[in-house]
Amino acid sequence: MQKIDRLRTLNRQEIQKIRFVYTPTHPVLAALDYRNNDLFRCTFGSEDELSPKILTAFLSDLLDFQITWLRFRNTEPVKTSEKEKGIRFDLLVEIYDDQGRMMLVNLEMQNYRMKDSLSLRSQVYLSRIVSDEVVAGEDYEFCPVIQIMIVNRLPNMKKHSHFTHQSRYFVIEDHIMMPDERCRILWVEMDYLSELAKKPIEEWRMAEKILYMTRYSLDAEKQEIIRELKEKEEVIQMMEEKKMEFLRNTSLSIALMRTRFDEIDEQKIYEKGQRLGKKIGECIGERIGRQQGERVGELNGQRMMLRQMLSFQISIGEKETDLLQQLNGDELLILSERYEMIKTPDDLAEQVHQIVNQRTNSTPQPKLAATV
Repeated sequence: MQKIDRLRTLNRQEIQKIRFVYTPTHPVLAALDYRNNDLFRCTFGSEDELSPKILTAFLSDLLDFQITWLRFRNTEPVKTSEKEKGIRFDLLVEIYDDQGRMMLVNLEMQNYRMKDSLSLRSQVYLSRIVSDEVVAGEDYEFCPVIQIMIVNRLPNMKKHSHFTHQSRYFVIEDHIMMPDERCRILWVEMDYLSELAKKPIEEWRMAEKILYMTRYSLDAEKQEIIRELKEKEEVIQMMEEKKMEFLRNTSLSIALMRTRFDEIDEQKIYEKGQRLGKKIGECIGERIGRQQGERVGELNGQRMMLRQMLSFQISIGEKETDLLQQLNGDELLILSERYEMIKTPDDLAEQVHQIVNQRTNSTPQPKLAATV
């Protein structure tokens, strides 16, 4: 208990060293990608000093009007029925421009695995935002909504030279915008930003700098430009500071979980082992009971903690619980270090399969007796 209390009271300088004290930095954590949903939310959507500055600079340039105020809204709408599909927005922001106009902006960083349902997914999210704004018994009044879908590349899109595309409501024959248009979608294709390298960074728009950093921060061939962006642009430096904050917090979460495993081992598991041991015998029972209690209780405690941790990433059901039951204590810790790689139930299944295969392959096979 003293260990976990100590972790909760660390100051900023001590937290910066946490990964060196309690847990080694996993390769996944050392190579953080801004396109990762959790890091994207941490960078652009945290309730702190830096995120609003980064987001204001990005949206003001991308939307071509000055944002004077913004406020983050709840990203998980409450379901109205058990059968309703749950939605979690990456970011939902209420903004005001310099003319005093209010708008809602939904930013979605779309994973490549969702490419086949991008269009439908976009429409569902946009519809949900609007429906939550309309009040029963009143006119169909709602503030304008802009959805920004950020992708590497749009599927089935003809070759073009722009990295943004508008989806708006207009009359097909003459392309005249419909009156009182309040919903539009802005598609952002980051792959087309690679051409920016042909001109000096000083000529880039702010949105281009931020998106380039988001897309290519880990690209080995783009590191010279990335280095220049870090040196010259204050907003990019803020993004890097947010990345380090995310790294510290993730390392701390893993350290807290491991410390909690130790706490369970030292207290509840030992007591359970003692009780079981007394039934078998004073001397032999204490030794055997401790071993059996630790084996059963520690595994259950580890699974419980890891299941709770994974529930923030994916939906945990009976199938996912059965997968965790396949792993022993050491393997559960290996899975906890791969936490950032698990974004879907399929990811969990894949990681468990790899770990189980490693165990199977490393188990010595019995030698066959020679026959004469």
